Amino acid sequence: MARLFSISREEEEQQAEQRLADQATQSNQPAQPEQTTANQTTSDTPEVIDGEKASKFSASIVICGYPAIGKSTFARDKANNSLDLESSMYSRNQDGTRNEEFPGNYIKILKWHLVNMNYKYIFMACHDVVRQALKDDNIDFVIVYPTKDRKEEILNLCRERGNHEEFLNKLSENWDTWISQLEQEPNSYALGPGEFFTNEIIDTKLKFLKR
Repeated sequence: MARLFSISREEEEQQAEQRLADQATQSNQPAQPEQTTANQTTSDTPEVIDGEKASKFSASIVICGYPAIGKSTFARDKANNSLDLESSMYSRNQDGTRNEEFPGNYIKILKWHLVNMNYKYIFMACHDVVRQALKDDNIDFVIVYPTKDRKEEILNLCRERGNHEEFLNKLSENWDTWISQLEQEPNSYALGPGEFFTNEIIDTKLKFLKR
């Protein structure tokens, strides 16, 4: 059936932006920028103050979590006060090629959330380039990772949740090296066999996160 009327793409975008702004006004929260993916760049997201000021201004705790340590599950179950910033949304374009703006675009969206939102926990990937970018921008963060003896456990969890073989092979080949690097990082905390990021773990091993 033919459409009875049509509007331009520009008008559609303006209407979408207005709906987002209206929703934010109703909830007394600022309209959030869309995630930077595919051919988008960091210029598509609002500018914010520098990382150190954003970190000091915010009450959020930034947590770099190892794959399959429970950050996505925790953020989903505690959506009212937790956010999982999935790095693949920023590190890869829609065609699967690397986004050259990563990790700058990833850090930029983090700073927007630090300044504009009120999450207690913000989870991020713990890639070395992400950790270095956080340090370069003077953003406080902690690291949660598995002990070395959990290699097969974590690999099986990643396989069960559908991670592709390239990811699994890379994780397996670099396991000892990556865990050793995390062991040397300040503010890093290891979780043993069967332990994941949960309220129970916060109450016992990560009490400082209850601030």
